[in-house]
Amino acid sequence: MSRARIFVTALALAASLAGWGCAQTSSGGEKLPSIESSSRMEESGDWSAHLPSVYPGLVACMAAHPSQPAYVGDVALQDGGMVEVHTVGSDGAVYKCDVAASGDAPSTNEPDDGAVMKGPYFYPAAHVGPVSACTATSSETVFTTRKDLIGWLAWPSC
Repeated sequence: MSRARIFVTALALAASLAGWGCAQTSSGGEKLPSIESSSRMEESGDWSAHLPSVYPGLVACMAAHPSQPAYVGDVALQDGGMVEVHTVGSDGAVYKCDVAASGDAPSTNEPDDGAVMKGPYFYPAAHVGPVSACTATSSETVFTTRKDLIGWLAWPSC
């Protein structure tokens, strides 16, 4: 084997191993990207500081909403690695979803008409993003660690 071929093989192996373990897996088995944390998320004092660790659970709950595309209106961290996620569908219906932060199938996903959405909201990239006058001015783009757009966080201002 030539030196060049050995070098290319070693480089490919190193690149493979570098990404190994960096992505989480959803309950459907697909790899989810690692989320890049920002100083605003870390200093916010709200659930967005935990976005990198709860992202798989958010994906599971948004996917479980019957009206697509859905976005996250609020998240409450619970004991035992669980999160309570309020999702809002394209029809405006609000659902309460209980799920493991790791993204297993939701244990509960039911309508919750009385939910108060205090935010921040998380709009996935498949959504149009923060278009409300109450969120458009106070939003932040969320990227993967590879700098791919994953969505937006928006803090309501009214």
